[in-house]
Amino acid sequence: MAKIVKQARGNKSYRAYGRLLGVSGTTVQGWENLQYVPERENLVKIATDAGYTLEELIEYLDGEMPNPNFGAKEQALKYLRLLPRDELVQVLNESIKILAGV
Repeated sequence: MAKIVKQARGNKSYRAYGRLLGVSGTTVQGWENLQYVPERENLVKIATDAGYTLEELIEYLDGEMPNPNFGAKEQALKYLRLLPRDELVQVLNESIKILAGV
């Protein structure tokens, strides 16, 4: 769970991410240190922020082997949204080349 919370939080501070979820920064830190377990409502938000569905997150937490593409599309979209415009243009140009078979 700690890995998923860290992934969902990204570069945000514990406090900033906690505010988004309606909990304290201490609570977020506790999740990452495995002192606390998020309630279902927050699990949904954490899963979404990490690029997964709740079902995928539960499978992961249950120890089932995740699909190699586990959340891959969502992860890619999440990172694309963070790119500066010029880097996004480069990615799009490369994507067009791939689609064109070049």
